Amino acid sequence: MKFTSVVICYFLAMALTAPAVAANSPWSGTWKVDVAKSHAVGDTFTYSPGPNGAIHYSYGTISYNYKCDGKMYVTVPGFSSTCKAKGDRIHDFANYANGKATGSGEITLSADDKTMRSVFTNQRPDGSKETTTTINERVSGTNGWFGTWKSTKFEDSSPATMTLDVSGTTVTSTIPEYKQKMTLTIDGAPGELTGPTLPRGVMASWKSMGPNKVEQTIVYRGKPYNYDIFTLSADGKTLTDVGWTAGKENQKLTTVYDKQ
Repeated sequence: MKFTSVVICYFLAMALTAPAVAANSPWSGTWKVDVAKSHAVGDTFTYSPGPNGAIHYSYGTISYNYKCDGKMYVTVPGFSSTCKAKGDRIHDFANYANGKATGSGEITLSADDKTMRSVFTNQRPDGSKETTTTINERVSGTNGWFGTWKSTKFEDSSPATMTLDVSGTTVTSTIPEYKQKMTLTIDGAPGELTGPTLPRGVMASWKSMGPNKVEQTIVYRGKPYNYDIFTLSADGKTLTDVGWTAGKENQKLTTVYDKQ
C-alpha cells in the first residue's frame, strides 16, 4: 500500500521561529487546506518481491515487507496494517496506530495493469471521517503489482484544519480533528507531537529562514521522516508548505493553507 497516504495526517505539524512570534502575529489563527491550490501528486513508490513470498514496499527511507494473509505487519514503529486479497486485483487493508484501529481501505489494480486506485477512510479521534482517493500510474514493470508507481491524482473528502496560537515566546499548534498538539518554546529545542493516534517520541525541530519562512524536520526514534518549508504570504492570508519524505528530495509536494 502507499504508506504516505495513510499517515500524512498523523505527522502533520507546524512550527514557528522567533521572528514570527510577536503580538498579533500573522501566523496565528486557523488554517485550512485549499485542495484546488495544492499539488499533492508526482511522488513515486515501489512494490517488489520480498522474502518468503512477501511484498516489499519502498518509499524513500520508508520500507517494509508484508503479506496479504490477514496478519498484522509493522510499517513504521507504532503503525501497522493487515492486508487481505480479494482475488488478484484487489487488496483490502486495515490500519492501526498504537494497536488501535484508525481506518481501512482498498487498493485496486486495473485490468490493463497500468493504473492503481487507492481509497482509504480514516476514523478521526474527534468522531469525523476522512476519505482519501489516490490514482497511481505505472512507471516501471509490465504487469501485476510489482513495479514503480507515480501518483497522478489525489482527492480528500475532508481536509484537516490547523490552528496556531502565539503567546509571548511560546507557540501551540493543534490539529483538532486528530486531537494532535505541539507546544514549542522559541529556543531551538525540539517539541513533541502528541495525540491519540501518535506513538510517543515524534519530534519536530526547526530553524528560521527569515520572518516569513520556516524550515522543519520531523524525527521519530532518531530517524528523520519528513521535511517541510513553510512560507507565509506577504498579506498573511496564505501559508504554503513544500514538503518531502526523507530520501525523496526530488519529489516535493505542495500544500496550500488559507487563513479562516
